[in-house]
Amino acid sequence: QMRSVVGEFLPQLEKEVPMKRIGKTTDIAHGALFLASDESTYVAGTDLVIDGGWSSQLGSASAH
Repeated sequence: QMRSVVGEFLPQLEKEVPMKRIGKTTDIAHGALFLASDESTYVAGTDLVIDGGWSSQLGSASAH
C-alpha cells in the first residue's frame, strides 16, 4: 500500500517542481563537490540551495 501512495505522489510532485523532476543524490553530491573544490574559494556567507527551483517558486509567491 505504501508503494501505491508513493507511486501516486511522486508524479504529482514532479509536476510541482519547477525543473519538472525529482532531485537525485548526484544533484546534492555535485553541490558538495563544488564547495569542496578550488572553484568555490571565493564563495562565503551564502546558502547553496539545491532544490530544483522549489524555493524560488515559494519566494515569488510571498512577493505577491
